[in-house]
Amino acid sequence: MFSLAPVTYIALIVAGVFIDELAMAHRLYTVLNNVVGPEAASFIEKSVLSLEQSTSGGAFFTSVISFIALLLAASGVFFNLQTSLNTIWHVPPPEHSETKAFIKDRLVSFVMVIGVAMLLVVAATAAIILNFLDSLF
Repeated sequence: MFSLAPVTYIALIVAGVFIDELAMAHRLYTVLNNVVGPEAASFIEKSVLSLEQSTSGGAFFTSVISFIALLLAASGVFFNLQTSLNTIWHVPPPEHSETKAFIKDRLVSFVMVIGVAMLLVVAATAAIILNFLDSLF
C-alpha cells in the first residue's frame, strides 16, 4: 500500500505533461474511491498530496534526491509483484550475479512505472476523444 502513493504521484506527474493534472487527479481519485473504497482512496489521496508538498520547492539537490527516492518506492510495487509471481510459479532464480539481476529488475520496474503513467495518458486521451465524438452525435 505504501508504494501505491508514489506510483500514483508519478503517473499524475507524467499525465500532467499532456493533460490537465487537476482534472486527471480528480478522475483518478473518483475511480479509486469506487475500486478500493473511500478510506483507502482518502489515504492514497493524502499520501500523494504529502508527496507533492515534500517534492515541490526547496533546493534543487533536495528535490532530485526526493524524486529518486520516490522512483525507488514506486518501483517497489512492481519489483515485489514480480518476486511474488516468480515464487508462485516456481521460476528459478537468475544464474548471473545477484547485483546484475537486482539492477535489471529495478530498471524493468522503473519502465513499468512509466508505462502505467503512459497508460493513464492514453486512457484519458481516449476518454476525451470519446466525449468529443459523443457530443457530435
